[in-house]
Amino acid sequence: METEKKTLTIRNAIQYDLGRCFEIETLCYHGHGATRERIERRIASYPEGFLVGVWAGSVIGFVNSGCFLVDDIRDEKLKDLDGHDPAGENLVIFSVAVHPDYQERGFAHQLMSGFIDTARSLGKESILLVCRENLMRFYRSFGFAYRAPSALSFGGHVWFEMALPLSSASL
Repeated sequence: METEKKTLTIRNAIQYDLGRCFEIETLCYHGHGATRERIERRIASYPEGFLVGVWAGSVIGFVNSGCFLVDDIRDEKLKDLDGHDPAGENLVIFSVAVHPDYQERGFAHQLMSGFIDTARSLGKESILLVCRENLMRFYRSFGFAYRAPSALSFGGHVWFEMALPLSSASL
């Protein structure tokens, strides 16, 4: 049986997307994700780094980030955009989330590819993130490299720092 490739429309988030993004964040991070207020602040403060994936007219997933001059992602305050500077050379991903009804269809891969392309077009030097061990393989498929165990602790999980230098990333 042949499967059809489903392509997302990827665009910058707008305030209208807030409710849907919060719903997806809550479902994907089981109540340990960003608050509605944090998501609202991220959309308002840095829409260039907040991409949504639209399928059949509905937002089904997103990637959101902030820009920083430092490449140290150990401070929880980053999630509140403390130190965010649109001119910063490092993008820090806060969330990659696809609604559970749309997972396992390649949409997260499309969102990350679009995000990496956007980061390059913005002239950023690197993308940084923390993830759980089970997602390290996914991020490695984009060229992210393991940096260190994360000092951050949320949701009762162990987290790992990864980085993608954009000048030498291979997709």
